Amino acid sequence: MNPVISFFLRFLLLCTLLIVSCAHQSAPGGGPEDLTPPVIISTYPAQGQTAVGELKTIHIDFSKWIAPASAPRSVSIYPPLSENIRVNTNRQRLEIALPEPLKDSTTYHVVINNTLRCIRGNNLSNAYNLIFSTGAQLDSATVSGCIIEPNVWGTFPKIGLFRVNEEWHDSLFFSAPDYLTQADSAGRFSLSHLQSGSYRLLAFEDRNNTGRLIPEQKTYAPVDSIIYLSNDTQPYHLLFPVSSDTASAQIPSVTALSTSIIQGAWNRPFNTQSYQPSFKIQTATDSSIEEIAIESVYMMQDKKNFIIKLKDSLTNAAYQLTYSYGQVEDSVRFNGVTRPDTVNPVLQRTAPQEQADLSPALSLTFSKPVRIEPSGLTLIDSTLEDTVGLKLLYDVARTHELTTTRNLKPSAEYTLTLPVSSVRDLSGNLLDSGDEENDSTVIVTFNSIHSDSIAFKMHGGSPCLDPDSNRIWIYSPLNSSQKYYSADSAGFFSFDSLPASRGTISFFIDNNDNSKHDAGKLSPWRAPEPLFELRDTIEARARWEVENIPVDACTVCPPEEVPIEQFMKIEDDVESVD
Repeated sequence: MNPVISFFLRFLLLCTLLIVSCAHQSAPGGGPEDLTPPVIISTYPAQGQTAVGELKTIHIDFSKWIAPASAPRSVSIYPPLSENIRVNTNRQRLEIALPEPLKDSTTYHVVINNTLRCIRGNNLSNAYNLIFSTGAQLDSATVSGCIIEPNVWGTFPKIGLFRVNEEWHDSLFFSAPDYLTQADSAGRFSLSHLQSGSYRLLAFEDRNNTGRLIPEQKTYAPVDSIIYLSNDTQPYHLLFPVSSDTASAQIPSVTALSTSIIQGAWNRPFNTQSYQPSFKIQTATDSSIEEIAIESVYMMQDKKNFIIKLKDSLTNAAYQLTYSYGQVEDSVRFNGVTRPDTVNPVLQRTAPQEQADLSPALSLTFSKPVRIEPSGLTLIDSTLEDTVGLKLLYDVARTHELTTTRNLKPSAEYTLTLPVSSVRDLSGNLLDSGDEENDSTVIVTFNSIHSDSIAFKMHGGSPCLDPDSNRIWIYSPLNSSQKYYSADSAGFFSFDSLPASRGTISFFIDNNDNSKHDAGKLSPWRAPEPLFELRDTIEARARWEVENIPVDACTVCPPEEVPIEQFMKIEDDVESVD
């Protein structure tokens, strides 16, 4: 090859390589592994700047080159614009192109989530809020608080504020909030420079990083459905789990079990605290419509399955079940039957099987839903000296739970004798004893816990708590589903005759006085009952009376080295860049 041509080709190849290398942005390689997060160096507009004029692009400069792929879904602006912003990166600079002019006299929040990362893969340590105003001053209302989460979430949750006015409706929960920020690793949050007014406050998991609540995501709300923010107050709210599933419950199908019994199920647990559904059954023929009288409707304990007992008898015809609640009305067709129900129920399982604590919940599971005659339900020990009454929790159920009216004696064998005549299904069929030699009763036997395995008393509490007649304490042994309850006494608990174990203490505020904890619901609104699970593990020691156990109920949020105010406040050391 001609030397001149060869030199020219080599020169052309070298230039091409240089152009490609310059076009590809990447940090210099080599050296020790870099694990430090990117830090904000400067912004335009400046943090806290007022009277910001015409603005087409917002700049945020970092200490490191930003990974382009992480940028678009890590940046939001509030109040939301009518069109989407465009986010680009240029080495260390984040550029936010605004699709429309900003409103006059409005305070804006540019939120940078900690999902933003540098090209080394290191995420921003904490969410950052750039705040500026197109007016003469910044809005000055604030709100802060903490998410009370008994379990661990997968991502740092988002905090959304939704302005409430006369046009508010619950579907707005799933639109872009008026303000958004990200909680820290302890669940704490703070929003400042807000416009005064009424808001709905929510926290949500936002696994998809969309900045919007998605139905059935983990969601949290304060006890108050609406909060009011003003320049003169600095409210602090604790947020507790609520259900965000606002879809209507429906009945996909029902089945006639006999001429007088219909069984069905909702497609999701039905909210009986907010609604009581009504039912109507009619023949489904156009020629003549006949209504079938309903005697009773029984909702099972899972809140999904239900049974309808009829006064009239079905025939071998087509029927329609119409149900309604709130604004929902729907119907489902089913075929009637002519066979009666003659199958006797059978006792399939009992619990506890062997050993029980001194205040057991006796569980009886039958082959079909039954009603138990409550009179005469007693436990008798083998010496015939101790007789303990039992209380039923449900009217009709497949699994009945019976609680004792007082504690059992330790180291004793107890027997429940259940006459078959005391148990009937809804068609009137008696319990089948399953024993040819004894067809009149069913015997259930178990032993109570041995006295050497009992903590006689466990007393303690937190002096920082005010007395609350609605507070109920819970002791939960580790590796057990059993829970023990104690009423509150001036911020203290007292448990008697616990099984020797290590466990955790929690308490909730029983606002509806039903002796169980109820989570909240967004729509229709049901306030969550505050539930606090304390971090310390305590021990119920065998054969001991343990007094005055201190528990830390004064710090509702986990401590953190860096106070939340330090990274949520306006930072004076961030300068403006022209």
